[in-house]
Amino acid sequence: MAIPGNFLSATTESMDPSITGWVQKLNATVAKGIGGRNGDGCLSVRSVAAGEMQARTVSSYAVTPGTLYETFADAGGVSSERIGIRWMSNAATEISITWSVTTTGSSAGWHRVSVAGVAPAGATQAQVLLSSTEAAGSVSHFWENVYLGLPIRTTGNLL
Repeated sequence: MAIPGNFLSATTESMDPSITGWVQKLNATVAKGIGGRNGDGCLSVRSVAAGEMQARTVSSYAVTPGTLYETFADAGGVSSERIGIRWMSNAATEISITWSVTTTGSSAGWHRVSVAGVAPAGATQAQVLLSSTEAAGSVSHFWENVYLGLPIRTTGNLL
């Protein structure tokens, strides 16, 4: 079931039936993994070598400078990870990235990472970045249930 208000398509959010909404950005290959919480697939991001690896959305999504946006995803892997919003100009030039705090000890079980940030001046588009730092090549980190949009607020929630 799609996350209400998500800028990402249901396929890009859930990785079902494919991962066509995702591409490698740094030191990685991407493939459809099995399992997950939202359908039968997930995004498997595999390191080419030791170090940080990144994947990003293929599409860019329209944003308004000065507006708060949120991104989150469910992740599974044994290394540290973070999620980011990549702010881009109308010419598709990167302006900056708003990163979440890097997890210090991850879990192979599914867990959520998130960040929110205000679109900077000049930003007209955004992409979601998924990042983890692996100790070796050929190590996979898994992602699904990815959201990008306005912050989700629950009436009456005191947290």
